[in-house]
Amino acid sequence: MSAEQHPGAVQEAMDQPEAGDDGLATEITNAVQPWACRNDKPPFSAEELVVMALAWTQAPMTELCIAQWITDRFPYYVQLACREIFESVCLDYLFGYPSSRSKSGLFFALTRSHETNTDGNIGHRGDPTYTAKLKCRPLTEILALLQVNKQIYQEALPVFYSVNTFICYSIHELDKLLKCASESRRKHIGHIIFNYSPSDTQPASSAFRLLKTVEHLRKLDITVDESAWLDVKNRKGEPAYPDLEKLPGLATLRIIRGLKTVTFHGDCEKLRAYLVPEMTKPKSKKKASTGAKKRTVDGDSERVDTKSTLRGVTRKKQG
Repeated sequence: MSAEQHPGAVQEAMDQPEAGDDGLATEITNAVQPWACRNDKPPFSAEELVVMALAWTQAPMTELCIAQWITDRFPYYVQLACREIFESVCLDYLFGYPSSRSKSGLFFALTRSHETNTDGNIGHRGDPTYTAKLKCRPLTEILALLQVNKQIYQEALPVFYSVNTFICYSIHELDKLLKCASESRRKHIGHIIFNYSPSDTQPASSAFRLLKTVEHLRKLDITVDESAWLDVKNRKGEPAYPDLEKLPGLATLRIIRGLKTVTFHGDCEKLRAYLVPEMTKPKSKKKASTGAKKRTVDGDSERVDTKSTLRGVTRKKQG
């Protein structure tokens, strides 16, 4: 008779062994009894536990019934089954990183995901929400390739900074990111995401000046809520920012050029119209160098040939 046909029969058999095998059941019970109130691991292998369950029950058992028989008699396996729940780490509240990680000030923005609740035209007065996805390998391991030799360093460094997206929760973090990265690294960053809110305005000008030096920056995502800025009051109770075009650092941000895409998230139609057309303009071409240095003699300009001058001085001394 199968367990699927009569599930209750299996449970009854698990509670009461068959009369014909009282000796074997008693022997198994005596072996199991000392571990009924102990939390340490019993000295039985998994195979032995399965055989004990089948021999004690003397009835067909499913895998679930065998597991139940074991957990009913050994508290250790109950704790083992629940350990994953009781000892798990909730990533929703884990935002720190090991202090031993090198360049932690620079790479904090790499393991974040851009999942805000301010997409579209729906404004939100509070901070945007993000989902922590701490699943990448340690960055010291990822960047180990750069230590092979100088040639690989020069070839791989631009790739790393250009293909990764750097996400900053605030202007303060954006400023920190750009200051921690040396100019040789910073110039290769291709995509940055940051939140622009009135609660973090002090480093705006500094951060945007550094952002302007990111030579290969092509994509920029900005989360901003215009109504949050308009609600800020000064000491007199008047709007602190009545003109959105004069927000802290905005003049510096507006002169950035050469971006392929600038995406605004949140209720920010005016800022979008004010910034995007300017920031997506092509960069002005640099003037070519004039070549050799010039000097002025009697109002006329002539080129200086350093080698010829030195040869002439040498001949005079020899003469």
